[in-house]
Amino acid sequence: IATGNEEALHRLAEIADAFLLHNRDIYSRYDDSVVRTTPAGAVLLRRARSMAPAPLTLPFTTTNDILAVGPQQKNTFCLLKHDKAFISQHLGDMDSLDTSDAFNETLDLYARLFKVNPTVVAHDMHPDYYTTAFAGRIDAPGILRVAVQHHHAHIVSCMVENGLAETVIGVAYDGTGYGTDDAIWGSEIMVASWQRFERMAHLRYVPLIGGEAAVRNPLRMAASWIWSLGAAHEPGFDEILAGLNPTELTVWHAQFDSGLNAPATSSCGRFFDAAAAILGIRSRAAYEGQPAVELEAIADADVRDSYDFDIAHPAHCRLIDPARALRGLMADMRRGRPVSEIAAVLHNTVAAWTVACAVVVRADTRLNRVCLSGGCFQNSLLLTRTIAGLRAAGFEVFTQTLLPPNDGGVSLGQATVAWAVTQGDR
Repeated sequence: IATGNEEALHRLAEIADAFLLHNRDIYSRYDDSVVRTTPAGAVLLRRARSMAPAPLTLPFTTTNDILAVGPQQKNTFCLLKHDKAFISQHLGDMDSLDTSDAFNETLDLYARLFKVNPTVVAHDMHPDYYTTAFAGRIDAPGILRVAVQHHHAHIVSCMVENGLAETVIGVAYDGTGYGTDDAIWGSEIMVASWQRFERMAHLRYVPLIGGEAAVRNPLRMAASWIWSLGAAHEPGFDEILAGLNPTELTVWHAQFDSGLNAPATSSCGRFFDAAAAILGIRSRAAYEGQPAVELEAIADADVRDSYDFDIAHPAHCRLIDPARALRGLMADMRRGRPVSEIAAVLHNTVAAWTVACAVVVRADTRLNRVCLSGGCFQNSLLLTRTIAGLRAAGFEVFTQTLLPPNDGGVSLGQATVAWAVTQGDR
């Protein structure tokens, strides 16, 4: 947002036909807040005007002021003081100079307003994030830096908002998050406390062909899943590959085979992208999450059936394998089933494997409380189906209403994990 007259005149010179200026400066940048109503209740998509910087009351009290610098996308930062969390307004994606400048200005403002002098700083595990580098540059005597795994922060954010201090089953579904094995996570089912987590299940890995380019081109993810299934010559899947640019396809396959600029990902968001591309809903994304948004929008909420799937049981972490689901999707396409129905069945399937995994984890741990977080749970159909399935299985389910389930809520989780680490075992 352009907040000053000079800034507006410069940045919008090629856009605006006229300017209405004012001699009262804007003190701080605030986007509009955005809330979505769903059958499961209100879901906050962006916390900004009229909401921030109102503090959240914590279920604990800290003697050290704590700063959590937040994620790379949909950034907010969080300051903890005594029993209050001051979470900034939505600042945006930290990949531009304008956003990083806004981050620095807003952090300075909050620190002054709320008299916070952090001695602990929490940041994401990803080594290349702006926020990680920012945390590393903080030069203060005795400063303690705590790296927090992205999806753990998601779950802890939900826990704190709901006043939960005991260990829970956490389900974090989103587009991307740096994992402890250097892969790109995004469909994580874990057992989590404030201080630590154990990964219990996730979607099977496939290559993210081209890295970030796959986010803009869902067909890359479609090809990756088809090759991962060994389905390149199966009816329907072969037609999708045959319709792609041969030169591009050759390059993609080389990346798929070699792993060059094709990191492994378990992302639920990228799985939805692949499905949207296979169904012909969206082959190019103009904005993040567009294929999944359109997949949800077209889905017939009256459809209740789901596809088959498998959950493999390796020694340490179960793998969700959607091979039979994707083949079932293709079989429905070839039979001429409406895309609106297929899209709904796919949503039902993701909810079904979430419940199945939670049941298995409950058998292992006797935990019965489930926290849902991550950007995929902005999806109303997925959220309502998952909650209904978990409750039908006897679980107590917790979601977020005061903070977004997307990355806008991550900073609170980071700050809480950092506090728990400084307190010792919890």
